[in-house]
Amino acid sequence: MISGKRVVRMKKHFVDSLLYKIISYVYAFLITNVLFILSNVLLVFVLFETNLISTTLFLFIAFLPVGPAFGALFYSMGKLVREGDINPVRAYLKGYGMNFKIAFLFGAILSTLLTSMIVNLGLIFSTFWLAIIFMLLIVLVLMIGLYGFAILSRFEMRLKNLCILSVYLTFKRWPITLYNLIVTAFIVTLFNVVPAYILPFFSSVYAYGIMRNLKNILADLEKEQ
Repeated sequence: MISGKRVVRMKKHFVDSLLYKIISYVYAFLITNVLFILSNVLLVFVLFETNLISTTLFLFIAFLPVGPAFGALFYSMGKLVREGDINPVRAYLKGYGMNFKIAFLFGAILSTLLTSMIVNLGLIFSTFWLAIIFMLLIVLVLMIGLYGFAILSRFEMRLKNLCILSVYLTFKRWPITLYNLIVTAFIVTLFNVVPAYILPFFSSVYAYGIMRNLKNILADLEKEQ
């Protein structure tokens, strides 16, 4: 008969093992992905209905809930980066409620900018240099958004200060921004490989990579407070 102490040691060994860590990460990624998709049911529906993707109004409305959802996702993945193990449901719900108003407004601003630029890009695509400028602006807005949601996952901040700090870090920490761009470009490339509605399933892995990359920046910001 196995003694109680031996059972405790075996349990501790399993918890400390590589297998347990892998299972924990996969579980966290899976659950947060599901929660992220549920938080963006409208967006997933629009991605399913390819005819709606080209409709500006539907695309704009579908993107509105993305702000709080990204805030929750970045909060969960940031916690996973720092602690190595999380309760994904609890973390996601806490992150969703934290800074909800600012996350929604920040997401709405990004949605407005991106939707308008994407629409204009389609109209001026025949003009090479204008198309290049708009594509660069789209990339810039996306990079600013990544910094913004990462900051909101750790700090309370006014919308104006959040926008200013996000823009500042995008240019000041350009090597980090470049890494974020590479990761984002990889996800965007998947649009040409897999159906669009599958992409939300990559959301937590993508957010984890971004938060891991921004770990030191967020730590520096915390020290400055």
